[in-house]
Amino acid sequence: MNRERFIKPKYDKYIQLYSKKANAEDATQALVLTGVQVDNAGVNYPSGLTASITPAPGGGTNASVVLSVSNGKIAVSSFSAGSGYTSVPQITLSNVSTTTSVQAIEILDRGLGYTSPPKIFIDYPPNLRTAVITATFSYPGESNEVQLQTLNILDGGAGYVSAPTIVIDSPNHDADDVRANVSLVITNGSVSGFNIISRGSYSTAGTAYTYVSSPPLTNVATATCTIDAEGSINSITITNAGAGYTITPNVVLEQTSYTEQAFLKAHRTVGYNGVLSITSRYQPSQVFKYTWDLDTPITINENAILSIVERQFLNLPVGDANKLISIKIHDIGTQSIVNTRNTSVLNTDFNGGILLDIAKPDRLLPNDIKLEINQQVINRIVLSINNDITGTAGFNYNTEFVIILKVSEKEPIIIEYGTLNNINYLQ
Repeated sequence: MNRERFIKPKYDKYIQLYSKKANAEDATQALVLTGVQVDNAGVNYPSGLTASITPAPGGGTNASVVLSVSNGKIAVSSFSAGSGYTSVPQITLSNVSTTTSVQAIEILDRGLGYTSPPKIFIDYPPNLRTAVITATFSYPGESNEVQLQTLNILDGGAGYVSAPTIVIDSPNHDADDVRANVSLVITNGSVSGFNIISRGSYSTAGTAYTYVSSPPLTNVATATCTIDAEGSINSITITNAGAGYTITPNVVLEQTSYTEQAFLKAHRTVGYNGVLSITSRYQPSQVFKYTWDLDTPITINENAILSIVERQFLNLPVGDANKLISIKIHDIGTQSIVNTRNTSVLNTDFNGGILLDIAKPDRLLPNDIKLEINQQVINRIVLSINNDITGTAGFNYNTEFVIILKVSEKEPIIIEYGTLNNINYLQ
């Protein structure tokens, strides 16, 4: 059988490692604000809307945001992330001031089946309240007539600028009744006393009915609504914003016929329901180990030589510009003789790796460090990079770099093959 000798040529293989394609497995993390998210664009906001971001970071610079408003809805125009945050700050719409009048009424549930627009009732402001007074009747003598004995002021009300009137009726409202004549006294806008001018004459005893006039209602907010063809509320018009609302009033609707009841909510601000939040992520500041999982694994059929043939650095901090940069390998593939994996926290044993390169960033001399690796499939590479020869400072994450590794088969492969063997020499 004839035999021939075939020398399999060597092919150098190159691996390009880019810093931003690596996973920073061991690193010091820093909080980075990434933007402002509009969780709810809101309704009826004015132009010129601003927002404040608090609290400010303990060091560094504060974040800021510029907002825009389109058709009353909030949008974010620009965002500056600031620096130095250790926790995510809060964002607040800062020029949406709360007023003492009703600025808007929100439709929480439009309802269904209203045959006509229901009346809207808005609570009085706290400083405007109708007095509540009860009356006690008595029999003055042998007569069957009943007379007013006294008044009981349960609530003096609020907001009166002049004394209110009071009407006192018996339970049956008999036409022959002669109502008592009483004048009320006010102090600081509330009913504080009374004067009985005449006690009246009533035909029936029992629980008396008293009607006290309300204080001036010009400060009570009022509104109207419209309904659509299905009997659902589709718009609200504020006819009087009112005044003196130190708390947001309740809004109720007239109890009329409907299929489903509508619900409304008052707002004392121009614009409402807008919700913004800060988005963030944790970004490494100092990296102690870079790991690359190769998209295209490299198969090494024989022992090979590994070396760094090129490296470039960009955005080095000023203080690190003239320092030595040492590059050490911790793992390559699964069968490498240099897979001295470092399991210490934050890579305190920085010398646990094997040196691949050391020089200043602008190294002019070629690198003569070469490592032998076993036959294997190279699919993962772990490097640690540090400024200076020793120490555990790691490498600044914002520094971009490219490292090119060269993998050369150690010796030519000599293969003998003949007409009967089954060797595929093309692989």
